Amino acid sequence: MACGFSNTCRAVIVFIWAALTLLKVHVASATNISIHVAASEIERQALLNSGWWKDRIPHNTSDHCGWVGITCDYEGRITDIGLQNSNIKGELGRTIPKEIGSLRNLESLDLSSNNLNGTIPKEIGSLRNLELLDLSSNNLNGTVPKEIGSLRNLKVLDLGSNNLNGTIPKEIGSLRNLEWLELSSNNLNDIVL
Repeated sequence: MACGFSNTCRAVIVFIWAALTLLKVHVASATNISIHVAASEIERQALLNSGWWKDRIPHNTSDHCGWVGITCDYEGRITDIGLQNSNIKGELGRTIPKEIGSLRNLESLDLSSNNLNGTIPKEIGSLRNLELLDLSSNNLNGTVPKEIGSLRNLKVLDLGSNNLNGTIPKEIGSLRNLEWLELSSNNLNDIVL
C-alpha cells in the first residue's frame, strides 16, 4: 500500500511513534526500579551483616526502613542510623562492618554509648553524604582512619571516649564544614603535618 500523506498513514505513523516512545519509557522505568531494588538490597544486607539487628527485626518484615533506629528517604534508601545506647555489645566480636561503606545516602550515623569494639573501617570514607558521625563512648581501638578526611559534608565528628591511638590524621583538617570535633579520652597524639 503506497502511503503518501493520507490521514490514515499519518495516524499509523503517529501511533507507531507513540507506541515506541511508551515502550522506551517503560523499559527505562523498569531499569530504574531494578537498580533501586538492587541498591536497597545491598543496604539491607549491609545492615544484616552488622549483626546489630539480631533479635530486633520484627518478624515477617524484610523492609529495613521499618527497623529500629533506621530512617529512609522516600525511595527507601537509608539516610540515618541512630542506635545510640542500644546495647549492641561487642559480643561475638561485633564491630563496625566494612559494608557500612555501601550506605551511600547515609547522612547521620550515631552508634554512641554501646560496647562496639575493633577498629573504625576505612570504608567509612565512602559515606560522602555523612553530616554526623558519632562513635563516642565505645571500645574502639586502632587509629583514626585518614579516609574520614574525605567526608566533605561532615559537620559533627565525635570519636571521644574510646581506645583510639596514634596520630590524628592531617586529612581531618580538610573537613571545611566541620562544626564540632570531639576526640578526647583517647590515646591520640598530635596531628601529623
